[in-house]
Amino acid sequence: MSLQEEMRAIASNAKAAARQMTRLTTQEKNACLISMANALEANAEAIKAANEKGIPVFTVDAKCAAEGVEIAGHVGTDNFQGG
Repeated sequence: MSLQEEMRAIASNAKAAARQMTRLTTQEKNACLISMANALEANAEAIKAANEKGIPVFTVDAKCAAEGVEIAGHVGTDNFQGG
């Protein structure tokens, strides 16, 4: 797969993840657990929507550094510290 094809696949996955997050925030949910290393910032609006509805969002492996999102908790490793 070429780099261009890989980037298109990542973008497609990010869009699908955003649709899934939107569906989740329209249902009665207690929390949301996400692991989208290549799509967290791309889905900041969906994460914000979950925040606005009081749905805590937890991330696994990849942190979301997008401005204005609230992440209730994160499970991951520090690859820089690990060497």
